[in-house]
Amino acid sequence: MGFDAFISYARKSSTDEALALKQGLEAYARRWNRARSTDVFLDDASLSAAPSLEGTLSRSLMESEWLIVLLSEAAAASPWVDQEVAWWLEHKSPERMLLVQIDGRLAWTRGEGFTSDSTCVPPALRQLAVEPRWVDVTWFSQPDSLRQDDPRFTEVVLQLFCPIHGLERSQAVALRDANVRRAKRLTRAVITTLSVLLVAAVVASSVAVQQRGEAINQARVATGRQLAARGSQLVATDVGTARLLTAQGWELVDDTETRNALLSAVTASPQLDGQVVFPDNVSELWVSHDRTVTVALANGDLRQWRPGTRGTTLVGHF
Repeated sequence: MGFDAFISYARKSSTDEALALKQGLEAYARRWNRARSTDVFLDDASLSAAPSLEGTLSRSLMESEWLIVLLSEAAAASPWVDQEVAWWLEHKSPERMLLVQIDGRLAWTRGEGFTSDSTCVPPALRQLAVEPRWVDVTWFSQPDSLRQDDPRFTEVVLQLFCPIHGLERSQAVALRDANVRRAKRLTRAVITTLSVLLVAAVVASSVAVQQRGEAINQARVATGRQLAARGSQLVATDVGTARLLTAQGWELVDDTETRNALLSAVTASPQLDGQVVFPDNVSELWVSHDRTVTVALANGDLRQWRPGTRGTTLVGHF
């Protein structure tokens, strides 16, 4: 089995970026019935310790259509990254190589190539005579970065996805949007089917009065968990639909599975400011015009939370 792309990187410094790019490429424009849209090879720790490119690693390079090199100061000093780049330039075309800058300095001058003050370029890359294309991901590990949830990350994945699949930008975006629409149609069909099954289960349960409660409960739990599971699958591609499905699942059955699915869908949004933990279950909630939230807890406490604060304030007891 061949690979669409092979990621070459310095393991100690760029593992997070390498994993994020692999997951992003595999998920971008993925059809609902496929595990991934792009087959990406990313070697593990045992392969990174190999003294040469023999065996599995060399076969994977040979079977890959593109080479993605993560440029960093650690990669510039890594003999393994340099070997992988040198092998590619010897056996394949530099035109099928994509560069991703992780850190360090990177500069290109016509006629000279990568300049001497470029600190993140492996030695083998300095022989290039034609300027390669590269993308900047130096922001990924910054303190204010949202990492994979950052809109810039989607743009980086798109810039890599297009040449790998031979698509124009507009074609790739259209393909992604079409697959999202298919997933939404499938979701609606699943909800309709599950609803029909739930009604059928309720009607059928009337035949055996003694089993009616158990049958309804089983159908409710199954539907809730299936909705929660489907919502979890859509978190990476459609957060809005994922939140609706997991919320419906949690309303049908409140257990660890549906709670975890709902929490994952809610916290996947980059607009989430934070979470407030209350000492007991919330029985009622009010929001005032200044966005102050007042809640009544099951133990009789009245607590308030104001925007910009971390905790809550006890304001009374009923």
